[in-house]
Amino acid sequence: MKITFRPIRKTDLKYRFKWLNDPETTEFLGTRTRQGTDFDFHLRWYEKYKTDETRKIFMILYDKKPIGQVGLTHIDQDDKNAELYIAIGEKEFRGKGIGQRAVKFIIDYAFKTLKLHRISLGCFEENVAGLKCYKKCGFVKEGLIREQFYKNGKYCNEVRMGLIAVFRDGC
Repeated sequence: MKITFRPIRKTDLKYRFKWLNDPETTEFLGTRTRQGTDFDFHLRWYEKYKTDETRKIFMILYDKKPIGQVGLTHIDQDDKNAELYIAIGEKEFRGKGIGQRAVKFIIDYAFKTLKLHRISLGCFEENVAGLKCYKKCGFVKEGLIREQFYKNGKYCNEVRMGLIAVFRDGC
């Protein structure tokens, strides 16, 4: 299986639009994406993204076909940290270890290229596959935010996880 990564392009917006309007794909994503979007939203988002130094987003490709995205948001070069997110948009590629490969890719990018010290993430407590993936990639549970999200008529907890760079110099 040939999995590669490349920076997101404007031509990828059609995939983002499709994925972020699919309830199965957005089930464990943040509130805004669970509400669906229109294509103009993605065009406006991309125009802002092009000059946003606090975000780095990569397409996940299977034999050059976009199947998802992985990225860092809230990149803070002063404190050397960022927030990780991932979405496998094409359903047939879920459960095949691709998410784990993508998370490892973005960890490597964050620590080696951006020279960050820490990556954090939030994950729905009921997202068992996601929690398993993050743990395999070295993330540690740091806390639980009770009833953080309202989804499908009920409140859901968010697990907060973090990963510290292995080559750290100390505080």
